Amino acid sequence: MAKLLYVTYEWNFTKTCSSVFFPELLKKYFDVELCMIKDDSNLDADKINNSDYDSVVFFQCEPDFSKFTCKNIIFVPMYDTFCFTPARIKALKNINLINFSKRLHKESLRYGIQSFYIQYYPEIKTDSITNENRNRVFFWQRQKWNPYSLLNVFPEDLSSLGIKYINLHSNEYKIENCREGNFKNAQIQKSSWFKNKEDLNKLLSETKYYYAPRDKEGIGFSFLDALEKGCVIICHKEGTMNEYIQNKKNGYIINFCRPGKIKFTDFDKIQKASIESVIEGRKRYEQAVPLMAEFIERVCRGGGAQFKIN
Repeated sequence: MAKLLYVTYEWNFTKTCSSVFFPELLKKYFDVELCMIKDDSNLDADKINNSDYDSVVFFQCEPDFSKFTCKNIIFVPMYDTFCFTPARIKALKNINLINFSKRLHKESLRYGIQSFYIQYYPEIKTDSITNENRNRVFFWQRQKWNPYSLLNVFPEDLSSLGIKYINLHSNEYKIENCREGNFKNAQIQKSSWFKNKEDLNKLLSETKYYYAPRDKEGIGFSFLDALEKGCVIICHKEGTMNEYIQNKKNGYIINFCRPGKIKFTDFDKIQKASIESVIEGRKRYEQAVPLMAEFIERVCRGGGAQFKIN
């Protein structure tokens, strides 16, 4: 069994937990050692160089790769924090990438960089999805967008959509400072913290429309969790959201900078298409996992391969 060193940021593993799933997945195929760092300067390249790892996997971390004598390096970039520049293209020429964004994967291949593409989907339990008490809009403010401006995509009378509550959630920004919107027949509720994941899941199970909270995502666990619970997603026209959502087919795509009124169609129809997209996406993900393990095995042997999209 090949031995991997998995390097990730502490906050990514302990606070957002967005990188926890990946080493757990890799452990099914490899001997994985975890290394958490505060920032790239906190990484001891000499210690890694003097170790016997078959490959080093950098999840979002992007140190100076030229400091490492190990040639079997894997870098997992995140779409929301990464873009190709001439310096990056040069630095990554001999690095193997695993991309969770199709756009980044295509760009990697275009620049002659070895890449494997895999799109994550959660496992959905359709028997647990019910619309009996689904009467909410959920807006989680994680950037400095005015929620009331974005919420104006809805009709003034939300009862026409079966909405009774608008949930505004934020633990970083003060929603109270935002200008109040004018919505009839809907109560605005504010929250700043969930004691446990079950409280959030309960709210999502009662949510019709979920605002993807950022203009870009790395993978997008926040809106993927909402998809898993049967919510219909409203998102900005950027990645990775637009790699999952098709406008007016399984959700709604808008421009956060110039939000206009959405012409909402039948919720049940959109929700059904959304659930079906997760079911099919999960099948593709599970089929791709052993191929990804094969890709990593090749990297460990000093090979690697470019996996192209059909």
